[in-house]
Amino acid sequence: MVEIKALKDEIIYQTTLSSGLEIAIHPKQDFHNIHVSFQVDFGGSDLRFLANGEEHALPAGVAHFLEHLLFANKGIDLPEVFATAGAEINAYTSQSMTAYKFKTINNINYLLRVFLDNFTEFDVLDETIEKERKIIVHELTMSDDSVHFEMQQSLMKMMYSDLSIFSDVGGLVKDVRSIDRNILQKAFTTFYHPKNCTLVITGNVNVNDMLNLLETHEYNLKTWPEIPSLTRIITDSPKRIHKKTRYLNEIEENMITFAVRFPREIFKDTDRETLHTSIGSIVANVFGLGSKTFDYLEKQKLMNVSFFTKLTLEREFGYFDVYIQTNKVKRYSLTLEKILLQIAEEPLDKEFFEVNKKNILGNYITMFDNLSRSHDFLCNCLSERVRVDHYLEHILTLDVDDLDRFRQLFIKENIYQLSYLKAKKNLKTVL
Repeated sequence: MVEIKALKDEIIYQTTLSSGLEIAIHPKQDFHNIHVSFQVDFGGSDLRFLANGEEHALPAGVAHFLEHLLFANKGIDLPEVFATAGAEINAYTSQSMTAYKFKTINNINYLLRVFLDNFTEFDVLDETIEKERKIIVHELTMSDDSVHFEMQQSLMKMMYSDLSIFSDVGGLVKDVRSIDRNILQKAFTTFYHPKNCTLVITGNVNVNDMLNLLETHEYNLKTWPEIPSLTRIITDSPKRIHKKTRYLNEIEENMITFAVRFPREIFKDTDRETLHTSIGSIVANVFGLGSKTFDYLEKQKLMNVSFFTKLTLEREFGYFDVYIQTNKVKRYSLTLEKILLQIAEEPLDKEFFEVNKKNILGNYITMFDNLSRSHDFLCNCLSERVRVDHYLEHILTLDVDDLDRFRQLFIKENIYQLSYLKAKKNLKTVL
């Protein structure tokens, strides 16, 4: 077991069990709560892949469907079991992973055993599959009514040509209806292997007790088949239309999103901690509170409460987007496009970079005062195979000149703009 010093008094114990499951235990005995996460390297974008050189395809939505079903695996209502024990359990599926999480104060040994039991095999009743299919179809039809959801999907289709990237995590209704037991079993067998999963425990636990429980559990002792060599298949090419405007009667405010698509090559050639610290630092330096951009947009009255930025770095792709609802459509659009292009053209403010670097370091330190934040950070590090101390080292050694090659990603060919504007009279046109 490796002892990783995240900070002077924050030690993380990390090892790989005999089954291949990589685990991290972060004891924090000053807290009452315990957070546990089981993460599977299988998400919404895993539609086509090579397994031992043989090509396979899955309908969109399989990872999300499995997430629903594993709350009722082996005939056990997992949420009810955890609620009875006074614990909370939840799950989510992203484009790159499926994560199952629970939080408790007591009964950690019992709950952890029940939790791991859930992932030893796929044993779901046919009636459960049909019941969850109806629930998922209902969820999908509900999201169809959301203009924000539709706008995000339209933006993804502008930037990417591969269905694996722009398809919704839940898939389409026709996809969900096509998923049968054989498809679900195939996905579980392929991706829910211990060597393709990680487990993180944070909170008021004893490391040796947790390690002993994990090592002696059926999940670890089971004779697992050899995991296939997996290669995801994505055949994406840059899109040529970079600006779209749609006029709608049903919206009350004009909605504008700018997005910067990062070429897939950087995800192959750059380690994850460098991607996060470098691109994250650029975004913070340009759009963070106190930055020249932030102050300028406020002074020009081009900033309001709807304004937000988001950096997305998935396993195979990534982008940065800026969203706002505004009546100053033309002025805002011209201004923001200019700001984005200036990132590549003009060096970052070195003084503000140093200030922001201290803020990032301060956030890293104070993060460990919050159990939920430190747990989520450790989950991200483990799932992306990043050591926490290496992440800290990247923050400490980051220099403003290191960001130059990443600033060059903010060029016209990588920038996309999608506008949903209030229709005038009965105008409904896509330009």
